[in-house]
Amino acid sequence: MRTIKFIFSFFLSFILMFVLLIFQFSLFTHYKLYNANFYMDKFQKLGLYSYLQSSTNSSLDTIARVSNLPKAVFNNVVSQTWLKSQVENSTTGTIDYMTYKTNNLPAIDTNSLLKTFDENLDKFIKSSNITVDKSVQDQLNSIRSQSGGSIKDEINLFSFDTVSKSSSFQKIRKYLNLLYSYENIIILIIIIIAILLFIIEHNNIAIFISWIGYSLIAGGLLSLVPSLVGIFSRFTDNIAIGIPTIKIIVGSIISDYLKFFTYSSIIFIVLGIILVVISAYLERNSRGFISR
Repeated sequence: MRTIKFIFSFFLSFILMFVLLIFQFSLFTHYKLYNANFYMDKFQKLGLYSYLQSSTNSSLDTIARVSNLPKAVFNNVVSQTWLKSQVENSTTGTIDYMTYKTNNLPAIDTNSLLKTFDENLDKFIKSSNITVDKSVQDQLNSIRSQSGGSIKDEINLFSFDTVSKSSSFQKIRKYLNLLYSYENIIILIIIIIAILLFIIEHNNIAIFISWIGYSLIAGGLLSLVPSLVGIFSRFTDNIAIGIPTIKIIVGSIISDYLKFFTYSSIIFIVLGIILVVISAYLERNSRGFISR
């Protein structure tokens, strides 16, 4: 009878280990992967908005030189406040897309920028007494379109437009959303497994506690080892991104991902060890009581 109990308990403990891992990934989607504030904080601290403003202004300067338009036409077209609002909208919009709150990826809105560009252009035309015929208007429209496209290209650093068309990406999106959406169900499954273990081992609470502890330790180790390998290998230093600012931001985000799994795994392991120690203490006291 004890052998049968052991087999069932081992099986449930084994399943519990994997469910705890799934729970850890579910927490990860809530606190890191789909947490807009996490990314906003990174972008602000690591200078993304300053980089984007410098980069877009550089692109507009190039357009000014090629088109022979004065730089004044492009002055104040792109502000850091506007860039921040677009990046924030893009980030929250992408998270909404990944969590199926919308079926459309966010788009960069350049209407306000092009309005400023048009106003600057009108001032230049009037001050220069330029006659705008159809040929000139076509050229100006082309420059206007090129400017808007250039700004969008600079901001769309983390765009999912291309990869979102992939069936593999959509599968990943679906599975991640399951982890994100069904956290409460995962917790319920953990409780049910614990109850089943208790039913099997109700005559020996120490063994019941030890099975829970072993599940926590094993689950924590399965996650901790690859996380530590990722951290100590410093592979983020070798990410093939040519833009230093973007490389630093991406590396910092990935490092925080790994740290989340490391810290949460350590919590699992510590809790597991505590339960195993409690189990051993109860078992020893139980044997001492029986011997007396």
